[in-house]
Amino acid sequence: MAIEGSFFMGGIAFLSMESVMPAMVKELGGPNWAIALAPVLMIIGFGWPQIFSALWVERLRAMKPFIIKFALIQRIPYFLTGALLLLIGKDYPTLTVAAVVLAPFMTASIGGILGAAYFELVTRLIPIKRVASMWAIRNSLFAVFGIVAGLIIKWILDLYPGVIGYGILHFMAWGMLMVSFVIFFSLKEDNVPDRLPSDPICLKTGFEAFMKQWRENSSLGRFVITRILFLFIFVAVPFLSIRAIEITGSASSLLGMLVVPQMIGSITGNVMMGYLGDRGGVRLPMLLGRFISIAAIAGALPANEPWHFMTVFFLLGMGIGTGHIGDITLVIDFAPPKRRKFFFGVMGVLILPGPLIAVLISAILRTFESGFQLACITSILAILLSLIFLQRLKDPRREQVQSYPMDPQSAQTGNQVL
Repeated sequence: MAIEGSFFMGGIAFLSMESVMPAMVKELGGPNWAIALAPVLMIIGFGWPQIFSALWVERLRAMKPFIIKFALIQRIPYFLTGALLLLIGKDYPTLTVAAVVLAPFMTASIGGILGAAYFELVTRLIPIKRVASMWAIRNSLFAVFGIVAGLIIKWILDLYPGVIGYGILHFMAWGMLMVSFVIFFSLKEDNVPDRLPSDPICLKTGFEAFMKQWRENSSLGRFVITRILFLFIFVAVPFLSIRAIEITGSASSLLGMLVVPQMIGSITGNVMMGYLGDRGGVRLPMLLGRFISIAAIAGALPANEPWHFMTVFFLLGMGIGTGHIGDITLVIDFAPPKRRKFFFGVMGVLILPGPLIAVLISAILRTFESGFQLACITSILAILLSLIFLQRLKDPRREQVQSYPMDPQSAQTGNQVL
């Protein structure tokens, strides 16, 4: 699963949400709200359908057949958008921007439908004490692909700046996504239960069970709050690549050279997260990731040379990557084994206020002359506040790995995937 996921995310790197997307939307003539929305399109798309699909997934024994049915459709938007950009992109700018914005949102929305099933498949194949390192391996491989993608982005946009270049990048992303589909198709699903639960969950009983856990475990609430606050980093992120191009006077091909250090930073963060997460819990690397993210945003304020912004994106990749793995790992750790699919869905929906409010604030600040500075300050303050809740969070992995029970057969088969 680590290899399959790395090809999927490697494809997305050709249109990196943090660096390429905001600048691409602006260059194509997108409005402020679309620029602000660009970095969080996949977060929002992935989050909103999970709670509904989880009810469906609860009634499934095998996860892989369900995922296969939607996975091919999930990859189509990038192909269609690439074709539109190459064929009619210059003649229909409004349609072009709409397609560019909708492609990652639609792909992520289908991913959200599949999310609960995918996470359930992870728990069947990967032993709990190796979950953090599995995500770290997956994201490190993705970062390697991303470094290559960054060099290709620079080359493509040097040769074909504008609409044509972005169309080619969409096709390259689609090609990587199709490779990930072929790899996933070859996976074997183990530990399929003999029968479904005798008490299949419904929306009412699912929420009642979730709220019971919420009341009994104060760390769960703190975890949700710290995740939401950390997502306020996306108040500043939409400004960064645009400012790098404008203040340095560089061509759009600079975006490729921002993706490269971003991916190197992601590798560094993932190695740190995998090592510390498996041995001492995920809270410490999550704390470090937030401090690194603050350093990235603060460092962007005085930046005025390409290498300055490359350093900023190195720190940004490290901070966001570390936080992302920690979030996923803790969601799995907190999830009750009998209701984890519904739990994954609820957690995906609960964080949506973070990116949505961040988009609104970022779009408003773009109308101010000092909007960039205000956006950076807002992000830094929100991340600092998230540290307060994270510091008080009890890490179930550190207290006792066995807090998330799995059957011995699952623990044995997990090693086969890695």
